[in-house]
Amino acid sequence: MDVDHLVLDSVVERGEREPDGFDCFREGSLHRLQLWGMLPSGWAGNLALHVAAAGIEVVSGDAIRTAGSRWAATFLIRSGGSGEPRRHDFLQMARRAPRGLPPLPEPEVALAVRISEIHAGNCFVHVTGKDSIGLMGNLLRRFARFGLEPRQFKLRTTENGIRDWFWLETIRR
Repeated sequence: MDVDHLVLDSVVERGEREPDGFDCFREGSLHRLQLWGMLPSGWAGNLALHVAAAGIEVVSGDAIRTAGSRWAATFLIRSGGSGEPRRHDFLQMARRAPRGLPPLPEPEVALAVRISEIHAGNCFVHVTGKDSIGLMGNLLRRFARFGLEPRQFKLRTTENGIRDWFWLETIRR
């Protein structure tokens, strides 16, 4: 079992015993952001846009929907400026779409899709390409147009771009 999975498991456990919340603390030269609770559809896109506007880069992330609209997530983040990431309300960022978004560039990504043979109506999408501001929100909106929403995802930023993985399922009505 890898370290990221163990960290995510601890956030899942925390979310089962505590009210909705987040924690942000230093981890080496980066910060670890942990987030848990009831979150709206598209919360990850909201969070990504807010942190980008605050000059914070998401280096990696893991998230899983635990029950209904409850999520547990952990991210490694890097502050691009002299600002302190711990001063932000990340839970509020995830719950609200940013206002007045400028036009965002069309993402330069490739998607490899595999239909699940075990979970009807589910698929797995591997996304590779160039990282850009608004990428997560753009991807989630595209998935939603096809009636799909994430159940779990992994985000990885590399020197050459991104290697993200999404487990998508049919949108629950």
